[in-house]
Amino acid sequence: MSKLSKHVLLGVGLAALLFETAARPALSVDKVSLFKVTTPRGDIVIGLSHEDLRKLDADGPRKSKVQNAATVAKAIADQGELKVWQYSERKAGDDDIIYVPVKYFGLLWRDAVRVENFPTRQKVVAIDEYTMRQ
Repeated sequence: MSKLSKHVLLGVGLAALLFETAARPALSVDKVSLFKVTTPRGDIVIGLSHEDLRKLDADGPRKSKVQNAATVAKAIADQGELKVWQYSERKAGDDDIIYVPVKYFGLLWRDAVRVENFPTRQKVVAIDEYTMRQ
């Protein structure tokens, strides 16, 4: 193999690695939005599918994550309780950290002191994908 061929092969391999690393965060959160909810007992991370966000607001998921967090806070206040999935970090088989749904519960308005967007670069497992594995 010539020296030029080795450099081309190395360049293609490096480009593929960079693409995979950069594309993963963008591709992992396409079905679920995560939010950090501050409660009197501490912070929890909840996830809502884009379909659930659409049901909460007639306009559907907003482009602005802040507007989505405001929609969730308004829904909790208006309805008194919102059924959500609590998400938690888990270690995947390849030692990557992923977020998975662990518990479905009703979040009461008096427990939600603050709701904000929870940005993450880790893979987020969609609710339907996780429940199918169980």
